[in-house]
Amino acid sequence: PPTLPPASTTLSRSSMGSCVDCCKVFTRVSATLFILSVLSLAGLLIYLNNQDNPYTTEKLIRSEGFPFEEHRVATTDGYVIRIHRIPQKESPKSIVLVQPGLLMDSACFVSNGVNGSLPFLLSAAGHDVWLGNSRGGIYSEHSQWSKKEPRFWDFTWEDLAAHEVPSIIDYILKETGRKQLIYVGNSQSGLVAMTLMSTREEYNDKIAALFGLAPAASLSHVKGPMIESTPLIHLLDLLEELAGPQPVLTRSLLNDVLRVACSVGVMQYACERTFFRNGGDWSSQLDYSRLPIYYSNYPGGSSTKNTRHFTQMMLKKRTARFDYGEVENLRRYGTLFPPSFNFSSVRVPMYLWYSEGDYLVGAEDITNGLVPQLKAQYVKEVIRLEDYNHFDFHWGLRAPKDIYHPIIEFIDRLETKEDEKKETKRVSRETFCAVDDPSDICG
Repeated sequence: PPTLPPASTTLSRSSMGSCVDCCKVFTRVSATLFILSVLSLAGLLIYLNNQDNPYTTEKLIRSEGFPFEEHRVATTDGYVIRIHRIPQKESPKSIVLVQPGLLMDSACFVSNGVNGSLPFLLSAAGHDVWLGNSRGGIYSEHSQWSKKEPRFWDFTWEDLAAHEVPSIIDYILKETGRKQLIYVGNSQSGLVAMTLMSTREEYNDKIAALFGLAPAASLSHVKGPMIESTPLIHLLDLLEELAGPQPVLTRSLLNDVLRVACSVGVMQYACERTFFRNGGDWSSQLDYSRLPIYYSNYPGGSSTKNTRHFTQMMLKKRTARFDYGEVENLRRYGTLFPPSFNFSSVRVPMYLWYSEGDYLVGAEDITNGLVPQLKAQYVKEVIRLEDYNHFDFHWGLRAPKDIYHPIIEFIDRLETKEDEKKETKRVSRETFCAVDDPSDICG
């Protein structure tokens, strides 16, 4: 048979030249696309940086046809907090202060429209509604210090209870001429109210009732990403040792980027998981179309020191003053370990909501951690909700039926003295919302 020529083991020059040309074209196209992407992103960031937030508290309130006022409150330790009001044209029923939680501001409670936001429902029911804010957010400043200075960020929730919230309460009572107000606290702000009333007796007479939405008065059973990431939070200790207290997740360009990105349907899954995963499993009642509104204001800022204080509560399973270490504790407190707070001295009617689906303030922290500390005659309702994560208390679509309308009904009972005639009880969600009861306020 004829002998075949040996197979070629090398590419011809023409083939090699074609491959080189293809590689050059691919590289040029890739580089061009990369440059265009970078330029587009830079242009978007520059554009967003020059845009005003379209979902501020004022814009959200006015867009629903409600009147709006802004007031400046000077705290006893030099901070200036801007708080917001939805006033009544005529004499209001009650004065209600709605205080936002950690990393939130007044906009967070008016982000679900006229029928889904507690302040709007309260105002429609005839109440004078005030929306608080906290140091570290965009509605705060200091009379002497810049936000660029570490001492501006030298605070925890304990300072909010000692200086900020009492200053806000006193301002509102003076402005309205009333002797008492209703306090609605979510998460951190529920803890702050209880700390205030347990340390300053006179504020039990200034708060007519406390409505606590997952109040973070005990964090011994935190689960999920927050507790899993606590080793990383220890890096904050080193950061503060090197640079002093610093801001954490303050409102920035990130909010604007998230607002734009989260308006795109394919991105909403990632948006929901970005921050909401810390609060619990998938929310069954989140309106994804409103994510751009939520992220326009959340996260709204706090301090590394405040974050460390909450971490101490989680790891040491104590609600105590800030732990500076044994030497500094001894100097500040006269003891090696920081003193714990005792909420048994709180003596206002309390209405508490919680859910087993909440990763941050779970059922055990309410039923076994907080409630046993409280005097029974002041615990009016302890209501368990099904399938609520930590963010559903203010953004959930079922919150108006499960929480907000009951709050309004409870306030009405307080005003007519009907609540005092009823026996103090602790009930579950199932007992509270009787299916066959025509007078059931849950609807």
